[in-house]
Amino acid sequence: MSATREDSAPCAIPSKLWRECLKQYDYGPDRPKGACVAHRTKFYDCVKDWTARTQKRPYSYTLFELPKSCGHEAEKLHQCMMMNMFEVGHCQKEMAVLKRCAARADPEVRTYLQGDEAIADLEKDIEETTGLKRVWYKAIGKL
Repeated sequence: MSATREDSAPCAIPSKLWRECLKQYDYGPDRPKGACVAHRTKFYDCVKDWTARTQKRPYSYTLFELPKSCGHEAEKLHQCMMMNMFEVGHCQKEMAVLKRCAARADPEVRTYLQGDEAIADLEKDIEETTGLKRVWYKAIGKL
């Protein structure tokens, strides 16, 4: 069930079928053994096929690993996601902090995230906070 033409969602049908199967069992771990394995296998096969057809070089997991310096930010995002039942909308700030860290550490990520609104908003918030601290320290004579 792989896509025959290049599009933005080459494996949309297999992923939808897999999601529907999981949804049928409320995404619970107590579903019958092997209930959605066929759908999962079709989805992964589709992704492998699409990757083989479109990638110029072989896939390497190490290309997408976070820099070690961003481990703390990644952990904060993970904790937020777990606390919010993996609803991404509740963890936008943590995601922006992680993006910012990764962009600082990796030039390729920096290029990709150039102009990202979430990072720009975070930078603005940090600048406002830092600016207020600076004014306060200047006022009390610590600068």
